[in-house]
Amino acid sequence: IGERGASALARAVQLDCSLEELRLGRNKFGNSGASALGTALLDNTNLRLLNLRLNSLTDAAAKKLASGLRTNNTLTALDLVFNGIGDTGALALSSALEHNLTLRELQLGFNHVSNYAKLGLRKTWTERGKEMVRNPRDLAVYESELTLY
Repeated sequence: IGERGASALARAVQLDCSLEELRLGRNKFGNSGASALGTALLDNTNLRLLNLRLNSLTDAAAKKLASGLRTNNTLTALDLVFNGIGDTGALALSSALEHNLTLRELQLGFNHVSNYAKLGLRKTWTERGKEMVRNPRDLAVYESELTLY
């Protein structure tokens, strides 16, 4: 759908349409489209699942999504697998999770997140009262994967 399509969908999501799941994997809309979706999360009250895997997203997109997550209270699952998100984006998401208690699943596998950032995410997640799918020992073994539940 590209950047223009993602921006159009973001406007619909922002207008609080009844859409509960949005699966946009492999649509090549990059940071611009994800930024528009991050802005849409600020106002949306229906979306429960957002799948943005394989869209060449970077830290800039993760930071914009994190901004939306800070105030969003309906999204329960966010899939950012196979993008180009690094520590800056992962730590921005971690910071957002301190304010968002509704997100139950965050998938960040196969990005460029260091063990340091993974530990920061795990700490934030644990403080929210959730449990990780993988224990700390597994994080070292599967360092390319990070899924929080």
